[in-house]
Amino acid sequence: MTDGLQTLEACGPFFAVERHKPGASPVAPWRPIRDLVDGDDALGDRIAAVRSVLATSARISAESVELRVAGSVMQLGVVARLLSPVLGFAAAVGRQLVFDVDSWWWQPEPGGAFPLSLPSTAFVAGPTDAGGGVRALDEVIAAIVAETRAACGVSQALLWGNVASAINGAARMVASTRPDLSDAVYAQAASVAQRLRLHRSSTGPFGPEFRRRSCCLIYRTASSTPQAICGDCVFT
Repeated sequence: MTDGLQTLEACGPFFAVERHKPGASPVAPWRPIRDLVDGDDALGDRIAAVRSVLATSARISAESVELRVAGSVMQLGVVARLLSPVLGFAAAVGRQLVFDVDSWWWQPEPGGAFPLSLPSTAFVAGPTDAGGGVRALDEVIAAIVAETRAACGVSQALLWGNVASAINGAARMVASTRPDLSDAVYAQAASVAQRLRLHRSSTGPFGPEFRRRSCCLIYRTASSTPQAICGDCVFT
């Protein structure tokens, strides 16, 4: 487990996790992941926060940032934050993380790599296949897709494209940091994508050749330059 945690920390903030005792209750500012999908204001607040950050970055008013753009960027960031540790840990040590909406905690800080804490029971020995570790997580991802669509009117195809992009981004980060894990992490990425039925969301294998079939829309808050288009975008 130590090697797995060290690998996650080395791969960057989207992978790093804290740990807490099983059965503990979150104390503010910690909140259970359930808050993002149980119909309270957490997801809407997250969209508003992302909208503000995008506006500040683009030097425009928050109202000038389309709601669907903020929703898409929010959903991409949240999904990437949840999936990255799952992929990285499975590739590094051959064990799956056990996801639970109540025992996985987060802090609603600005930016995609918000603090994430897992109970020690999440790091149990299990199959190498990360698809098993995402069996509960896939329901939350689907719920986040549905809630984001309802809140912002973003198409499902785009939002599931964000999920595929998050998987590829996480896998490429692991492969870049730990080249010895390249084969393992791309295998994990394919497994998770199969579990989430993402075969229509992208072209090419996971890795540098991956291209999504949609766009996350973030270019709509930036000037029309090549830097405004993501490397895996359908527009590249």
